[in-house]
Parts: sequence; structure tokens; C-alpha cells
Amino acid sequence: MRDITITSDGCTVLARRCSSRETVQMGLVEKPEGVLVVCRTEGDTTLDVYDAPWHIGCACVTAQNLPALIEVLAGPLPSVERTLPALLTALFADDEVQFSDLLDILDAAKVPYAYRAFGPDATAVRLEGDEALMGALFE
Repeated sequence: MRDITITSDGCTVLARRCSSRETVQMGLVEKPEGVLVVCRTEGDTTLDVYDAPWHIGCACVTAQNLPALIEVLAGPLPSVERTLPALLTALFADDEVQFSDLLDILDAAKVPYAYRAFGPDATAVRLEGDEALMGALFE
């Protein structure tokens, strides 16, 4: 399987998983306006699920909602440093935890976020909260 990377200025790679069927990378981009949590998948499973050779999902949380995000992630991870990179790295260290699990955590805790998914042929968008600010984070 070809190596894939998450490339962006200031992107911290949180997790990288490789198998014979799939490569998954998760990253974090921190900006003054908020953060982007990015997941890129490539391989047979992605092809089966999305009918595309690769897929990128992005969750955006604005700066005003970061304390709520840190609080909800720190709950089940009390021994982890209370920084977003450390908490997300610990969360995704469990190979059973998927990017969609993070979205489920955000939904359950009612932490507002925006979601965008990109593939070779399409873009899906879900915006909640301040659309202009969240839109700026995706630029």
C-alpha cells in the first residue's frame, strides 16, 4: 500500500495505522480561531465504504468551544495531560477508536463543531454554530 501523509502547515500527526487493506492517519491543526481534527483514509476499506480510493474527514471546533472539548476528552482520560494534542493522541492510541467516535463524543456532549468530508469527486458539509468562523478554519 502506498504511504499517505496529512500535510498542512502546523499539522500534528496524532495517529497512524497501517494494515494490508487500509492506511489511516489522524492529525490536528491548531489555529487562533480554533482547531481542525483531520482523518485521512486510503485503501480497500475506504473503497468499499466511500466508493473512492481515499477520503478525508475534518471536524472543526472554534476557540470558544475548546474548553468544552478538552473537558469531555479529559473525563475518560484522567491521567493524560490536559492539552488537546495529548488527549487526542491518547484517544486514538486505541486502535478500536475511529474518527467517527470522536464525532459521537462531540455530539453526545453537545460541543458544537463543523464537519467536512472530501473525496475525489465530492464534498459533504455539516456546519453548526458560527458558520463564517468555522468556514475560515477550513481555508
